[in-house]
Amino acid sequence: MPVAVTPAFETRATTAVDTEDRVCVAWEFGPRHWGKDNGRALADPGIGSPLGGFREPRIACLAQGRWLEPVSPLEAAFRPSNTCQPHVYSDGSGSIRVVAMERRTGGPTRDSVLFRKRAYPEYWRGRPDGYWSYWWWYSQKMSDMYHLPGTYINLFAHERSASYPFGHRNVFYSDRAQAKVIPFFLKDGVSLYAFPLTSEGDEPADEAGFLAANDTEILFQEVRARSGIIIVHTPGSGMGTDWRHRPAPDVEPVVEIFQGARRSFEHVGAPYSWTQAQVEADAARVRPDTGRISDWIRNLFRIRADGMVSEAWKRGHKLGVIASSDHVSTHISYAMVYTRDASRKGLLEAIRKRHTYGATDNIVLEARMGEHFMGDEFQTEAALPVVVEARGTALIKRVDLLKDGEVIHSVEPGIAAGEWEFPNTRFDLKPHFYYVRLLQEDGMIAWSSPFFVNYPPARR
Repeated sequence: MPVAVTPAFETRATTAVDTEDRVCVAWEFGPRHWGKDNGRALADPGIGSPLGGFREPRIACLAQGRWLEPVSPLEAAFRPSNTCQPHVYSDGSGSIRVVAMERRTGGPTRDSVLFRKRAYPEYWRGRPDGYWSYWWWYSQKMSDMYHLPGTYINLFAHERSASYPFGHRNVFYSDRAQAKVIPFFLKDGVSLYAFPLTSEGDEPADEAGFLAANDTEILFQEVRARSGIIIVHTPGSGMGTDWRHRPAPDVEPVVEIFQGARRSFEHVGAPYSWTQAQVEADAARVRPDTGRISDWIRNLFRIRADGMVSEAWKRGHKLGVIASSDHVSTHISYAMVYTRDASRKGLLEAIRKRHTYGATDNIVLEARMGEHFMGDEFQTEAALPVVVEARGTALIKRVDLLKDGEVIHSVEPGIAAGEWEFPNTRFDLKPHFYYVRLLQEDGMIAWSSPFFVNYPPARR
């Protein structure tokens, strides 16, 4: 017997029977297209509704073979658009009652923090207030529960959120026994909590002013000792880095070039990235970092042109690329990895080799330079062509080959799949990086990891 039959998100139903044998059903209601394509980069960000978006409780009662609704909507009794998981029960005295969970969005009260921890453990692991060890264990347990070898491979991971210029970083492990939430390492004299500094550091909130100057270097050491990897997250913003800390290739092999919740971090003026006009306007209105919370929050969203991925490459940093969604966004951020070993360790090692690419859709992209695969660093005395093979999810509008951040070759195939060869016509005996960018007619994009080519000096 249908109760709610609409395209909307209607789930988490509970039932109760009152003293007159009437059946009541309460459920959670949300917009249609739950979890479909969603993100700020899309021309229409409302194509899909966010995973944690609008929710409200609904109820219906079956009496004499008919479904009845209350005179006053159930959602009117709760906070608008922010109530989930209704639970209906009978009090045994003829009344039906409903309790529901309210997602608080106000100040950081203890109740709201505890709720967010229960609702979003993947976000709160590694956060302060003493609960992080439990939620880290919980996250690891969930990873193992959903791990299906040969079908679904996941990793143990947490986000470590140090603001600019240190940078937000996601930390990944393949071995649960070695996985650990790496704390922040603070300057001497910082007193945020009742406990003094220890050899394991401490865990401040999302600000960088308390961190020791070598916090990032210690992070590299800690993750290397546990055979993990790090991926810089949200570069090119107040949550990113200015690349002053040279990535360790064995620990920090790739970077997030695109994020569905925000935009592209390829370079200023790139597709889905900020324009130079936006950078200048942002710089004119941003507040100086005075240490006040209001200024700190505003600076988190500042455009940092020196944190773009292209700036890292120009500095000589050897970084492959992936895309990831962060909060809210779904189905427009793909971290693609090539590996012959479909295990946790094999996945992590393939990322360490930079055999990756990022995409905004399920696009297949492969680039080779001679016998070398995208992401490789190698030395050659010859001008090798770049061979690109791709299969899009729509017609491919353009395929670009970029050298040191500049487009040197393009094709406009107008087909959904193909193979193209680009000659290396601008050949000289200097180090260079090359990568491929594919754009589809529907606006979706893919970026290959670069080839890092070291040409030996000319022989005399």
